[in-house]
Amino acid sequence: MRTFGRLISGFFLLVGVFSCGGGGSSGGATQNLSSNSGSSNTSATSSGSTSDDPLISAKVIDGYIQGANVYIDFNWNLQQDKGEPSAVDNGDGDYEFPYTNGEFDAITDVSFACARNRIQIAEVPVGAIDADLGEVTEAFTMYYVPYGGSSSGLINISPFTGLFVDFVREAKDQLGVDSILLSEGCGETATSVSDAVAESINIFVQDLESKYGVTLEDLYEDYIASNNTERRAKAEKIVSFLKAAESVRAALRDHFGSDLPDGYEPFVGLSQSSSEQLFGIDTESLGFVEMSVGIGFTGLEDANGWAVSNNLQTQGLKVLQDGKIADRSCSTSQGLGVCQSYEPTYENILAQLESYLSYGGHENVSLIPNIKVTSTYREEKTRSANSTECFYQAMLIYDEVTDCSGAGCPDLAEVQEQINHNIGYQYPSDCSTYETPFLFTYNDRKNIWHNRVNERGNSEEIFGVQYSLADQSNLFSDPPLVFLGNDRSKVDYSATFSSLRGMFIDTENFQSAQALLQDDEFIALSLTTYGESRVPRERVVYVIRTGDDTTNECSVSSGVESGWERSDSAVGEAAKQLCFEKIRSFTFY
Repeated sequence: MRTFGRLISGFFLLVGVFSCGGGGSSGGATQNLSSNSGSSNTSATSSGSTSDDPLISAKVIDGYIQGANVYIDFNWNLQQDKGEPSAVDNGDGDYEFPYTNGEFDAITDVSFACARNRIQIAEVPVGAIDADLGEVTEAFTMYYVPYGGSSSGLINISPFTGLFVDFVREAKDQLGVDSILLSEGCGETATSVSDAVAESINIFVQDLESKYGVTLEDLYEDYIASNNTERRAKAEKIVSFLKAAESVRAALRDHFGSDLPDGYEPFVGLSQSSSEQLFGIDTESLGFVEMSVGIGFTGLEDANGWAVSNNLQTQGLKVLQDGKIADRSCSTSQGLGVCQSYEPTYENILAQLESYLSYGGHENVSLIPNIKVTSTYREEKTRSANSTECFYQAMLIYDEVTDCSGAGCPDLAEVQEQINHNIGYQYPSDCSTYETPFLFTYNDRKNIWHNRVNERGNSEEIFGVQYSLADQSNLFSDPPLVFLGNDRSKVDYSATFSSLRGMFIDTENFQSAQALLQDDEFIALSLTTYGESRVPRERVVYVIRTGDDTTNECSVSSGVESGWERSDSAVGEAAKQLCFEKIRSFTFY
């Protein structure tokens, strides 16, 4: 077994992914509402409104559609959770969300401002009525992704308003948000996601306007009420592709089968990259539409306490109108006759994506008290004309949330111990670029302040210890590697947890671990800080190698728009002086 440390731009790789969804004819409510916290949300209406006014109203448009299931996705998971009620269908495409009978009791401090800045989803089933086209014979789903500019109580849900669903995943990744409790659907974290999504939409539409003359008003209008026949025809064409894409959703359901929780639906919707097809060519020439595909769930526990989880994040799957998928090399300039097509199986879906990220595994919260154990994997592929870059890693992760009370406490304090490797994984033959075998361990201590900063100006602080280990290491001689496969029963989880926790060191006691290092191993101590809105501030890394301290290195990087940029470095005794004072500023609560 050969392992090595991957040094990037002078500092070590930190694995953070696992540190581990106006206009119109209906008069909607425009009043501001205030709600009491707790299980009962008694709302007070503003002057001029009545208690019969809805919290918010929606119009579902292809033609106007009657018979859809319309709900507000308060916690951004693209699913209808228990406590997210369906709107009342008033006919002719009009839907209202009343609030006076406890419909939104599951959401703390629900309000009009919150509701209009959350995703609304319209599930159109077979049997619904389209005022233009008659009875719906193929189901489809449409999304309204809020752009932050509407002050109306009426939301238009149309084929165009779902163009920006990719921004939801990107915003959650940027903010480090994995999941949001439904009760906190109007809270600070959910609002931060909303703000980030709206900012991305407004930037993206500036580009749409410069390329195609398409404005936000065009995308979010009721094009039937405005008698825009061109946009109406385009919408009908898009819906035909949304219907076809249900075959992709069915393929995901078939692949994951009984692992899916009851009622869970994979996500399939327009990719932001589809704008070229939607606006760059005429309606009749629209041969395929690029779709995003997503899945993210944790199932029920089995008899041994393990719950399966799976996540898939993609965009750019080319869906044809017959429900098949086109070869990833197809372009709008080609005739469909020269494009190869495939049945929408899970394997074909992954094979015809230019890039995707897939991760998942199993979780267990009963093996060790107060510890969540996760045995998981992460797989990435990025294809270009000449190469396919592949990356795979397996992880065994122990997570603990600690209690904190008193002055200076963060909102959340987390401890994580982790093994990370790719040993034994056989990369597919199409991979032209991939990682040679590696084995890392991590000890992370994290403080998080939600939507505020501490006295040092930080919203998040992560103290990290990373080991790069060789075969037959003196530091961890027999790490469990079988979790790369499916047989989790062969791992002694308690003993491994104790071994990993015992590897935690800091600037005061690193010499004992340094004395055990082999020539091809290293240890890195780091402190990474983020400011308001989780904007990167500073990353300090002290790399320890075998021997004395003369070859140890410190690097300091500053947060920039693209990530991190090195601002200072030193070697030997100067490295200690540069790094240690900064790293020692960390207090774990």
